[in-house]
Order: sequence, then structure tokens, then C-alpha cells
Amino acid sequence: MKLLKIVVVAALIGCFIGCGSGKSTTFEDIDNLENMVYSKAFTIEAEWAIPMTTGSLTTIAGSGLLPIGSTINRINIQGQYNHLTVKGDSVSAYLPYYGERQMGGGYNSAQGVQFNGLAKDYSVVKNEKKNSQTVSFQVNNKTETYQVTATLYPNRVGQILVNSSQRFAIRYEGTITEIKEEGEEIQ
Repeated sequence: MKLLKIVVVAALIGCFIGCGSGKSTTFEDIDNLENMVYSKAFTIEAEWAIPMTTGSLTTIAGSGLLPIGSTINRINIQGQYNHLTVKGDSVSAYLPYYGERQMGGGYNSAQGVQFNGLAKDYSVVKNEKKNSQTVSFQVNNKTETYQVTATLYPNRVGQILVNSSQRFAIRYEGTITEIKEEGEEIQ
């Protein structure tokens, strides 16, 4: 009985020490994020695509066409070229799309989420409780209108939600990097 109490106490102490050893968010991390967002100079490179699960995606998942380590509601896109970039008033994106189109795209239309233009209705909302910044804007390409919402965290993790005028919504998760002026080094 006494041995059991010692083992339980040791396990609890180990758990508390292990849980507390992770990197905590610092004021510097929060300030860096805020400066990056308000200077409108950042890129998010997605590592995961999180599509809306539909019958069609379920069928594709059963055929073995998804990348290794992926499920129908979380697709690994690490190593694929992709980005969402905000630089001044300009925004651009090249993100792979997994999901269903609601309207025809026409001949030779974009396969993924692709745009390059000026952001409309650009806004930033700060969440004091989570120390996050939420950037929202609308942008058009030749055939579609996208409503983009990106939530950015001090630990350099970003989540992107893309709503399209022609497709089901999709989310992405990835890492944030700051765009520096030419000649400056990125840290």
C-alpha cells in the first residue's frame, strides 16, 4: 500500500514537471507577432489541409489517393509548395485544395486556392485572452471571390480559413514567418 502511494506521488510530480517544461509564450513573442501583423509583412506556409468532410472525400480516402499520414479530415501537405502572403495591401496565395466545387470552374481554371491582388475589407482583431491576432480580408481572382480569415499565434503557428464563392470551405494549419526588408536577415 505504501509503495503504491509512493508510485502515485512520483507519477504526479513527474507529470507536473513534464507539463511545466514546455516553452511558454513570452512578451517578446507577443510583441513580435503584433509588429508582424500590423506591419502587414508575413507568410504562412501550410503543413496541414483540413477540408470539409463530404461523401466524395470519403470515397477518395478509401481509394488510397491521400498522402501518407493523412486522413480525410487532415491532409499532410508538408513539402508541397504553398503559401499565404500578406505584404502591405497586397495578398497572394497558392494553397492546394481538397474538397468539392459547388460551381464549375471553367476551362483551365485554378485547381487550388490561388490569388494575387489587393485585399478588400482588411481587418485585424486582437484576442487578449489567447494572445492571438485574427486577420480577415476578401480578395478576388478571375473567377472566384475568397473570404480569408487567418488566426496567428505568438508561437508562430497560423490557421487559415478560406471560404470561396465556388467551393466548400477549407482550413489550413502551418507556420508563420516574417517578411523582412531586402538586405535584412530573418531571425
